[in-house]
Amino acid sequence: MSAVERTAAQSRTAPYETLLSKSDQANKLNDSISKAHSDMVFIKDRVAKLVVQMNYLRQAVETAMPNSKGKGTTDVPKERLVEQMVKAKNNINKFRYLIDEVAAKTQQAGEGDGADGLRGKEKVDDPKQSLFERLGGDLNLETAIELVYEKAVRDPRTRAHFEKNQKKMDSIKAKMCSFVTGLFGGPKT
Repeated sequence: MSAVERTAAQSRTAPYETLLSKSDQANKLNDSISKAHSDMVFIKDRVAKLVVQMNYLRQAVETAMPNSKGKGTTDVPKERLVEQMVKAKNNINKFRYLIDEVAAKTQQAGEGDGADGLRGKEKVDDPKQSLFERLGGDLNLETAIELVYEKAVRDPRTRAHFEKNQKKMDSIKAKMCSFVTGLFGGPKT
């Protein structure tokens, strides 16, 4: 084989390998973005719980204020008030820690071409959580099933199997969701 033939053979395989490696990087970047999204959803839930705690504290303070007729105050036990304040403070500290952690992960995932940040992100993955939780829970799996089902309906090869009336399609999606949930370990009970 001459040098010209070897060069031609290498040029035929190189674009495929380059495209494949770029596809892998894109998949890893997509996974990283999905993980950051699930972290943000988790933080949003934590904020909602913190707001509930703060509402309890606000209600306790309002009951200690003078009533509408101005006839004195309703006393709240000091221990109860201190207990609620300590809980709120602990929740705020946990929330701050989560924000710092997600910010660090997001910054780490965005550095360089993405590969270094992604490797660091994979190291942070908590093996104590089930695969179901690491994938983002019910909402992410339902969304993935919805996308897969839409693609199956659009594909002419599979359309006949999936294009049904709306009630039947919802039933099929629910069955797919329960199967995938069970497959990945399901939520903690």
